[in-house]
Amino acid sequence: MAENNRIKKLFGEVRAEFRRITWANWDQFKKSAIIVLSVCGFFAVYVGVVDAIYSKIQSLIFK
Repeated sequence: MAENNRIKKLFGEVRAEFRRITWANWDQFKKSAIIVLSVCGFFAVYVGVVDAIYSKIQSLIFK
C-alpha cells in the first residue's frame, strides 16, 4: 500500500513540474527543429566525405 502512495506522489510531483515548464511556441519549435536538422545534415555529409577520402587514401596505400 505504501508503494502505491509513493507512486502516486511521484506522478503528482511530475505533473506539477510539467505545469511549471515554459514550452516553446510553434514558430520557435519550427526554427529550432530546422537548425538542429540542418546541423545534423551538415555533419552527416561532412563525416561521409571524410570517410570517403580516408577510404580512398587507404585503398591507394594498401593496394
